Amino acid sequence: MFQSENAMIVDDALQRIDGVLDLDPLKETDHPQHPENGSVELQNVSFSYDGEDEEMFLKDYSVVEI
Repeated sequence: MFQSENAMIVDDALQRIDGVLDLDPLKETDHPQHPENGSVELQNVSFSYDGEDEEMFLKDYSVVEI
């Protein structure tokens, strides 16, 4: 019983890995841009899970990470 369950888990994982490996690589741009200070800034981010109509998980969230 456990062997068949493990085989299903492994098969699922291999299918997901194949899905990632099958993706086309990103194209290089003619003029690549690089951040000046390496920081990440999020402004007024809102997020809710599917089916969660009543309440936002994040609402107007802002943060700067340096």
